[in-house]
Amino acid sequence: MLGRYTTKRSTRRWPLAFFYNILDIACLAAYILYYENNKLLSKKSYERRLFYRQLGRELCTPFVENRSHNAQIMRHFTTKVAIESFFGRAINPYAQPTASKSSKPQAQFDSTGRKKITGVCHVCLQSEFKKRRKTRKSCSLGMSNAVKEVCFIRNIFEELELNCDSISIYNDNQAAQHIVANEFVTETYETYSVEQGIVIIQYQPTDQLMADIMTKPLCKDKHENYVKLMNVYDNNKLLSKKSYERRLFYRQLGRELCTPFVENRSHNAQIMRHFTTKVAIESFFGRAINPYAQPTASKSSKPQAQFDSTGRKKITGVCHVCLQSEFKKRRKTRKSCSVCEFPICDEHCVSTTTCEECAK
Repeated sequence: MLGRYTTKRSTRRWPLAFFYNILDIACLAAYILYYENNKLLSKKSYERRLFYRQLGRELCTPFVENRSHNAQIMRHFTTKVAIESFFGRAINPYAQPTASKSSKPQAQFDSTGRKKITGVCHVCLQSEFKKRRKTRKSCSLGMSNAVKEVCFIRNIFEELELNCDSISIYNDNQAAQHIVANEFVTETYETYSVEQGIVIIQYQPTDQLMADIMTKPLCKDKHENYVKLMNVYDNNKLLSKKSYERRLFYRQLGRELCTPFVENRSHNAQIMRHFTTKVAIESFFGRAINPYAQPTASKSSKPQAQFDSTGRKKITGVCHVCLQSEFKKRRKTRKSCSVCEFPICDEHCVSTTTCEECAK
């Protein structure tokens, strides 16, 4: 099902391939939930494709709308036409966006679409040389998203009544760390979290920051260094990596997954009566198989089902519900209730293996 409509693309970055797989699974799960909650809708052969198209459009809309207000992006004719066709209307990139409910001031743009000069860097101004370095950038407190995620996870632990100490956030940007610790900066969510001891900001050099292996395309030396820091280098080094090692692993994995199903079929006489099927199953196990042999007794106290010469279950008895009814029918059946273990017919079987009396 995942292979029919997939987002996978050819890539050599395994985190990106892992992300494609997660995206496919999430889309399929969303479609299943949508269909189960809307069973009155007519199910068509192309309904899943339409659902994926609508889902992708709703996910892309905020990003496309954000790009439509960027004059540098909208100055390209093909990009402007594509974004306008996406929304179905003409777009003026120089128009000021509507005021938001938050108190954060909106960034001002000039005629070229670049941010206007916001002021002088406050870190340079407070330094020893008191440089007045003009900048178009305004501080957004770089670790904002990381601190919010940490506080969110900490709140979950507190709701589960789990003790959680201060959580360390490792960062390789000394400027961002200086901004959070600077007393002249206006108090924000990040500085409040640091003061309350919820998070601890610690500096770590870039060559020791293991998070880069999940976010950046690395060269061979850096990748091996990060893998070694994660303590998985020695385990892979013990295996002799061959060109066909992946094929052997897939073959062994497929064999282990198929063994229970093939073994179950080997006890079915109706399937084993075909010569080619019998030869294939015997070659799979490497031994002769007698489909009429009784299976070995399991450790559970539940009695094993009896089979006749054709491989079908023997008659277990008469349905006890029909026998106790007004007409006292003696209806023979091969089923038995999994709770009371009395014979039960299809008419009085509530679920697959439970009778009406036990289900009450």
